[in-house]
Amino acid sequence: MAVLELPEWTALAPALILAGTALVLFLLDSINPRSTNRALLAGTAVAGSLSS
Repeated sequence: MAVLELPEWTALAPALILAGTALVLFLLDSINPRSTNRALLAGTAVAGSLSS
């Protein structure tokens, strides 16, 4: 039985996804920092966390 070897970057994928999510949240918050509707930020954070 052959062992399937994954590329090394797959070990870093969850951390990279979380870092990308943090950058997206930073950009969204810097566009409109005084917004009272935080559903977009919360949804982005949840989507990034679940995808990682």
